[in-house]
Amino acid sequence: MNDLNIVVEVKASEVSTNFEDVKAGLAEQMEVYKELAVTEEVKAERKKDIATLRKMQKAVKEEDSKVKKACLAPYELFREKANELVQIIEDPIAIINSQVKEFEEKQRLQKRADIESYFSDVIKRYSLDMQEEVGLASIYDGRWENATASMKSVKEEIDSKLKTISDNVNLIKSMVSDKTEEALNLFWGDLDVAKAIGMINRYEAQKREIQAKLDEEKRIAEEQEREKERERIRKEEREKLLEEQKRNIETANQIEKAKVEAQEEIIESLTPHFNDDSTSFMYIILLNADGKAKLEMFMDSVGIEWKQI
Repeated sequence: MNDLNIVVEVKASEVSTNFEDVKAGLAEQMEVYKELAVTEEVKAERKKDIATLRKMQKAVKEEDSKVKKACLAPYELFREKANELVQIIEDPIAIINSQVKEFEEKQRLQKRADIESYFSDVIKRYSLDMQEEVGLASIYDGRWENATASMKSVKEEIDSKLKTISDNVNLIKSMVSDKTEEALNLFWGDLDVAKAIGMINRYEAQKREIQAKLDEEKRIAEEQEREKERERIRKEEREKLLEEQKRNIETANQIEKAKVEAQEEIIESLTPHFNDDSTSFMYIILLNADGKAKLEMFMDSVGIEWKQI
């Protein structure tokens, strides 16, 4: 197609006016108005001055509008002709644009089909659970369909995403927990590994907290049992001690009783029994003062009648 160059020649329009004379006259006259004072006597005159000035202002604006309309008249005529040319060009643009879009849509659909085919092949390299849980839609990027995105780069991105998913699955499975299976199910929902791992970590933290509480309760219970056992042993020892003390007391009492009985027997055997046949005996015993006192005390205790000579 040959380029058609539209040739336009614009001649500058000239507008003649007594602008400078009017400007000078207005400037001089406006200075007079600036110096006028407003009082009650001249207030009506000042309002008339305002009306006069506004009339002058309106006249200037009307002249401006006339000049603008006159100057734009050639442009308005040219614009009508330019729009006619634009419309003539617009029809084939619409046809070609429609064809281009249709062609691009075919390319997009073909590229999407190529992407789906590649995904179907590459997903088979992974585990059965990935084949069942991961669909193309879960990793699809609409920018892959753009003409600027090469099929090579799309394949590389698909490979990278699938490898990342596989690595994340292995990471979750490596976490030994009662919640591992539940975390995997959560991960398959939106492929958010941080959310899945976070669930396991929160569960394990709660589990450790509960176990620590149970361990502490067990430790307290065991300590209470040990204290009960120690108290039982102390009680048995106290009872044994009391029993032993009781036996010692009984033994001591028996010994004391035996001593008393023996002493009574000795005293009985030594105690003289006076009757009609009683006689007097004389002994000469050499004693010191202490021995003498003890002998006298003994004789008194056993009922021997004696007298010192």
